Amino acid sequence: MVIVIGGGLLARWAVAAAKERLTYPRTGYVAYTRERSKHRRLATGLIAGEVSGLVVFLAVGHPASLAWLPALQGLLGGGVLLYGGVWLGLYRYWALAAFSVGVGLACSLAGLGDVLGSGVFFAALGLAVAVSGLSTLALYLRRTAPAAAR
Repeated sequence: MVIVIGGGLLARWAVAAAKERLTYPRTGYVAYTRERSKHRRLATGLIAGEVSGLVVFLAVGHPASLAWLPALQGLLGGGVLLYGGVWLGLYRYWALAAFSVGVGLACSLAGLGDVLGSGVFFAALGLAVAVSGLSTLALYLRRTAPAAAR
């Protein structure tokens, strides 16, 4: 958990710093007012609660079914990526969603178990997200120039 939370915070800081240094000088910065939706938070909480309940039920009632945890993680991760892809209009997220489902299913079918399978799943998905993001950044940097250079 320390690595996941710490890595998430570090990644958030690194992305913000990269945007400030690379993106904003090229395309500018626009601050939009963000509306907070109670319904979105409620739906997210309900889904997280249901998934957590399902995992606890499987762990207590059917320990052998934990081998399917990577597949469940793949489905959940794919759903989040697909939602983000539709909401943001990013087609690469659609491909990442399909990748998430496929890798999660492959880890479960390969018999890696819950711990190793989850580790392999998250490592593969993390690598795919990083490669996708870095490829998009490289393409963006090739196609744009800082405003001062124009």
